[in-house]
Amino acid sequence: MEVATITAFKFDTPDGAQQMLDLVIDLAEGQWITLQDAAIVTWPQGKQKPKPKCERSWLWPDLLAGLTVAALAVPKSLGSVGVAGVPIH
Repeated sequence: MEVATITAFKFDTPDGAQQMLDLVIDLAEGQWITLQDAAIVTWPQGKQKPKPKCERSWLWPDLLAGLTVAALAVPKSLGSVGVAGVPIH
């Protein structure tokens, strides 16, 4: 049986998230844990929006997953709108 877990951390130092990601990657490489995806989101002081960062090796699988969800969700949503009788613009 597989178990999926989402974990979020808040760090007191600007480099705390990167240190945690490095530790988690080391644990995965040592086969202590299974890591399928990870991302860091920082909000630089004085900036209007956060800055996401993910490992480059996970970029293509994440992109493929996003495109797959979009390919399935958009037609389903349009079909539901059509059944409800709402005009599509």
